[in-house]
Amino acid sequence: MIHKGLFSQIAMIVLSFVIVFMYVKPEFAKIGEIQDSITVYQTELEKVEGVNNELKRLVSLKDSVDQVEQRKLLVYMPDSVDGLNVMRDIAIIYDLAGFDQVVVAYDGFESENNMVKTSADNNSIYSVEVKGTYEQIKKLFDLLETNHYPLEVTNLDISTLEESDLLDIKTEFVTYSYVEPELTNKVEF
Repeated sequence: MIHKGLFSQIAMIVLSFVIVFMYVKPEFAKIGEIQDSITVYQTELEKVEGVNNELKRLVSLKDSVDQVEQRKLLVYMPDSVDGLNVMRDIAIIYDLAGFDQVVVAYDGFESENNMVKTSADNNSIYSVEVKGTYEQIKKLFDLLETNHYPLEVTNLDISTLEESDLLDIKTEFVTYSYVEPELTNKVEF
């Protein structure tokens, strides 16, 4: 015969195992998941704080640039390129170098308001073909170096003309404009 006290002890042991497996173990699993979520949240929070600190640093760097220097930068790398002004500037540079009969050609598209549409690389291409002397070419490149915005010589072809001291000069220029890159990365929370 089983003693009444022994039966109640066995029932209590079985009941404690049932409670451990049915309640305590799932609660510990939930607590573990919550702790994992807290760790992920803290990691992401540190990343966000790092990005915010870098943004603050860049904003303070931008704010530390003098207004005169910011205007110079806007002239040097404008948001858009006015093709007529660039063609005029190129013609003036050639004129100052001593070339005659300068014709500047724009090799691209124009929009309705005479602003040059730039390519995917944000560049506009211009070409000039003239005849001149070696000294004029040297002066031309001296003047190009003092230009206020990027005007890059991408192609230069110099050939001699028969029965003349003049050179045939074909030049291709590229100028650039700044287009702010679009945000392509999405931030997920």
